[in-house]
Amino acid sequence: MTRALHHQVNLFISRLDEQQRRWYCALESKRLGHGGEQLIVRITGVSEKTIRRGRRELAGELAECPVGRIRHAGGGRPAAEVRDPELEGTLERLLAPETAGNPQGRGKYKRSSLRQLSL
Repeated sequence: MTRALHHQVNLFISRLDEQQRRWYCALESKRLGHGGEQLIVRITGVSEKTIRRGRRELAGELAECPVGRIRHAGGGRPAAEVRDPELEGTLERLLAPETAGNPQGRGKYKRSSLRQLSL
């Protein structure tokens, strides 16, 4: 492949999401045959593990891949409120002396900056 073609491939995959990038690299490495996986790794920087995962997903006809989502549900870090249920109450008690504005409405604000509050 030429330098210009490498640039076009990388430009193209930069516009794809995670799944699409993985599947494209898997298809291209399969199309290229022996040594194709290593070539795609060198051109795109996508890891071998990612390409192999894309091949497995394509071989399984994307049965394990959620439709309309990029990642499986439930992934990621749990919300701070879930990890520490008392967090909201504690923050409200700490910030009560710094709160000003209309107590009945949404027009509340904090008198001190985040930097001052952290000291």
